[in-house]
Amino acid sequence: SSGNTVVTQSNSGGSGQNMKINTSLTAGTYYLRITGYNKALVESYSITARRPITQYDEPNNSTGAATALDRNGSKTGSFHSTSDVDYFKIANAAAGTYQISTNSSAITIELTAGNRSVSGRGSASITLDSTSTVYAKLYNSNGDLMEQYTVSSKYSAPVQQNKAENYVVLFAGGAGVESNQARYYVNFAYTYEFLVENYGIPKDHIYVLYADGTSRGGDFIQNGVLYNSSMDYANGSHIYEASQSNLQKVMNELARKTDSNDHLMVYVYDHGSDPYDGDRNNRGQEVICPWNFNSMSAGITGQEFNSMISSINAGYQTYLFAQCYAGGILDALNFSRSGIKMYGAAADTHYSPSTSWVNSEGVGVGGFAYEVMRSFANDIQNTGEFYNYVVTSNRSYQTGHDDPYQRGNTNFQIFAQS
Repeated sequence: SSGNTVVTQSNSGGSGQNMKINTSLTAGTYYLRITGYNKALVESYSITARRPITQYDEPNNSTGAATALDRNGSKTGSFHSTSDVDYFKIANAAAGTYQISTNSSAITIELTAGNRSVSGRGSASITLDSTSTVYAKLYNSNGDLMEQYTVSSKYSAPVQQNKAENYVVLFAGGAGVESNQARYYVNFAYTYEFLVENYGIPKDHIYVLYADGTSRGGDFIQNGVLYNSSMDYANGSHIYEASQSNLQKVMNELARKTDSNDHLMVYVYDHGSDPYDGDRNNRGQEVICPWNFNSMSAGITGQEFNSMISSINAGYQTYLFAQCYAGGILDALNFSRSGIKMYGAAADTHYSPSTSWVNSEGVGVGGFAYEVMRSFANDIQNTGEFYNYVVTSNRSYQTGHDDPYQRGNTNFQIFAQS
């Protein structure tokens, strides 16, 4: 220390034939004297001096001795030897994503949790589905000593996915007492029953817009007798008069309620009208006939219907139209909304009236609408099955009068399954 007082000496301790001295010194000036072993000549040599490296939280060289790390916190560490490995752990880590990062890309991070394992240089992330302990193994990728580093954890809670919900809108305006028919009512009642029993659609998720709704007045005539359709079969659901304003109200409500996980089916079954009545070259004036329909201006055009549904965000939407000239309504719908799968089927083209067969009791037993009801009675699941069962079956279109067709995506579930 004074130039001639030996503090310590060594001729070994390093790798190979190298020497190494580890010693504690007080502050001051020190001199290092080097000679060849047994006065041997040495062509060249190098000298390295390094002050001690703080050993943070040592020993933490195994999972059993891992240093605790908060899920949103940081720790200081060091690599005090070329073989030093440091372990950290987040005990009882909740489900979610954990990003473990350091302030140096030279540090390799290996994360394990249960049977999951990921690694990265400078940063690594692991996602847990349930509570577990996350272990982080850190080491210098280059095998260098490191005076000090920082390791940090950042937690992100799992994204909560809303439960997929099913919604149904049944619309049959009937036009008026003279035009409304018993088969509309019976068809809807059976369809409603199948949707509830076969698919488990909650009653409060079904919107029934039929004729005059719950009005006590008569709404159809059969064999010269005025009848009032009882809506008791739909108790627990939303029941309205089949007006344009009520349909808009329902669609606005569904726009507020639905998200990308939800499934919506809209089924329109009553009268449709077209001022061109069979003219293939004129299109775009076709309308759905609501209750109290008395002129074309009182109808719901395809453009108006498309506007009503344009804000509904259900990720899966199915539209079925059984009325005359239904293809014109289907053609007006926008099937290219981003992120939404849509399917539509119509009983006929924009220039064709639809047909149905009625039994002695006034119940429709044929045609597109009947096949729609039968499809739900037979528990079809997706739009592809619907197309095969209803549109291409040809069971009910023997007269050639109907010309059913479809549009949109044909590869998704009509209703989400629990």
